[in-house]
Amino acid sequence: MKSFTACLLCRRDQTGLKLEKKEFFLRPGARPQVQTGQSSLRLISGFPGLFEAPDIPVSPALQLNADLGGWNEEMLLDIARAELHWKEHTLYRSYTLEPDATAIVFSGDPGALAGFVETWGGLLEITPVLTKGYHPSFITASSIEIKTMEHGLKVYLGVKSPFDLERCSYCGFCGPSCPEDCLREMLFLDFNKCTYCRACVEACPNDAIDLHASEMLELDTASIICLPDAGIEVARDIPSVYRHDEMDVLAASICTKQVEEVVTIDPLLCQHSLRSAAGCTRCIDVCTESAISPGESGLEIDQLKCIECGSCASTCPTGALQYERFNDRAFYSYTSQFDMKPGTKVVMGCAEALHAFWWKNRSKTFPDTLFMEFARVNALNIFHFLLLLARGAGRVIVLNKEEEEPKSACLAQAGLANRIMEILFGAKESVAVIPLKDASSLWEPNSVHITETLSPGGFRTRRREIERILLFLVEHGSGRGDVEPGLSPSFGRLLCDKEACTQCLSCLNECRQGALKAHEKSLILSFKPILCVQCGLCAAVCPEDALKLGPGLLLERPFFQRQTLVEAEPARCRNCGKVFGTRKSLEKVKEILSMRQDLDLELFEYCDECRVKRFLEQEEE
Repeated sequence: MKSFTACLLCRRDQTGLKLEKKEFFLRPGARPQVQTGQSSLRLISGFPGLFEAPDIPVSPALQLNADLGGWNEEMLLDIARAELHWKEHTLYRSYTLEPDATAIVFSGDPGALAGFVETWGGLLEITPVLTKGYHPSFITASSIEIKTMEHGLKVYLGVKSPFDLERCSYCGFCGPSCPEDCLREMLFLDFNKCTYCRACVEACPNDAIDLHASEMLELDTASIICLPDAGIEVARDIPSVYRHDEMDVLAASICTKQVEEVVTIDPLLCQHSLRSAAGCTRCIDVCTESAISPGESGLEIDQLKCIECGSCASTCPTGALQYERFNDRAFYSYTSQFDMKPGTKVVMGCAEALHAFWWKNRSKTFPDTLFMEFARVNALNIFHFLLLLARGAGRVIVLNKEEEEPKSACLAQAGLANRIMEILFGAKESVAVIPLKDASSLWEPNSVHITETLSPGGFRTRRREIERILLFLVEHGSGRGDVEPGLSPSFGRLLCDKEACTQCLSCLNECRQGALKAHEKSLILSFKPILCVQCGLCAAVCPEDALKLGPGLLLERPFFQRQTLVEAEPARCRNCGKVFGTRKSLEKVKEILSMRQDLDLELFEYCDECRVKRFLEQEEE
């Protein structure tokens, strides 16, 4: 009887890692305990949920490569090592958030408010507030202000406060004195009946009653509920505000949440600017959940809103946004741990997609096909596609689960990779993003691939690796040409008006990719096109409006070389000859200050040290 066979990666005392094969008789609903004899199990091929193997990573990719890929034992061991290294080094923050059930409920009807509290009081921690009328159990707000905080809401309520509890001795003289019977035994004053006759004020021996006194209450809450008769309007941009007919939504949100921060932002690589309200906003533009927004130190991710779709990580041109289940560095390391035969097909998909593909194609073999697991294929970027193609892949096939539509960001990245390979090698559809049901029909031979593969190196940043990979492809491809700007919005040139530029270097401070560089001794401002992500920050901060963007990717060697944008005439100190700036910027400063009669503009012809000496000499003279 044939059974399910898994590959077990084990560590032995003397020989290091070794692959073993073990048969399992799997039954629906029953997961067998894995036993490995004298070996120490590190990784097992298969699909999540099949085995009782606590703390042992399970590899769908290794299962498909062993059963369908037709690889020899040496290659399978290399794949297993790569899988183990990736799975053991995947790190991200994971924590539990307890629900915050606090809620302020506004109503203008005391009866309706009492009924709501009785119905929902077991689920919510309710602070009931009347917007009109009075009730002994509720406060009545004369003014309401709501502010959004980092966590939750802050509500300011103006309420009448006729009793000074510090002065009140509860002597009971005020109650009988009221002709309208407004005062209750729990020191509640019903202003619906009160005529402000002041009888209670005059009866109080401690001066503890002021009918016109009020105070401001400051309340923290997770949500606000407005009943139909509340009579207040809440700004649309304030979150966590519910109407009475939206209680099912609120109730569903009050639960313990497991948060996994699998999408992260590195502000040191991000080309968004908080100061100039300019720069790259691609991640914000593609996020359908509004989970990315500017914060105090840069862009921030609201992890409770993030649905882990991967679109932001896919569209990020710098690698500032990372999908931590398989980040750029891990992906680069993974592909460096084995050599692909040129022309190899690479099939990528999440664990569920790989499992379904294995199930439908168990009796087939796909020679020279490497299967890789990627938990969210919509996070794939041009970096991933070009790296695989440069490492020897003849074609990359991305499996899309039937119930999911591929995101536009991933499709755009695949389209860019295809256009690059078409220009350089004449290849057609080097990257295919396809539904799982169509996958097995796409194994026709692909004759176009590189014969010399990219050698592994040390990973730097996404943009730096794209530079290295693209240059390798350009040098090994026979074609040349421009990629249309619409397909390559994150690539382009920078045009500089040399007459307008004063080399103030404001632009230099905004470029975190190293596309712009200044050479202090030669006073040259240089530019490397391949590193420019076309964020526009440099042009936005240029005080002379001397910089303009020129989008588009040029697949020719000059695009990868540093070019001189402008070379300035140095401003040398009249005394010591030291270069302390550019002549153009100096003239600009003198022009601006020329209206000041109290300044000796000649002093600006000196460096900092000589300027001080010259100033003191003038004072002595």
